[in-house]
Amino acid sequence: MIALAIIGLTLVTVLHTANYHAGVSYNNTASTQMTQLAKEKMHELETAQADSSMPPDDTGISYENKVSETGDPEIIELNTVVKGHGRDMTLTQLV
Repeated sequence: MIALAIIGLTLVTVLHTANYHAGVSYNNTASTQMTQLAKEKMHELETAQADSSMPPDDTGISYENKVSETGDPEIIELNTVVKGHGRDMTLTQLV
């Protein structure tokens, strides 16, 4: 009986640890995808300098590009917001 209890506790610990690390891996993958999309859209915004957006697709990720004026007429602010997986990622650049 004691051996079964020890094996049971060990299995519960191993399953909990595996589940935790699977969640961490998923979050890291989602963050990487969102970062790459934000960088790609920021590059597109640098070249086109026009507002654009995309509603959520089948992956649940959407983005919005905005071009804003600043106090200096020679400087504009570029914003890219990527939303998905329960979080938002914003990249801002002055050009």
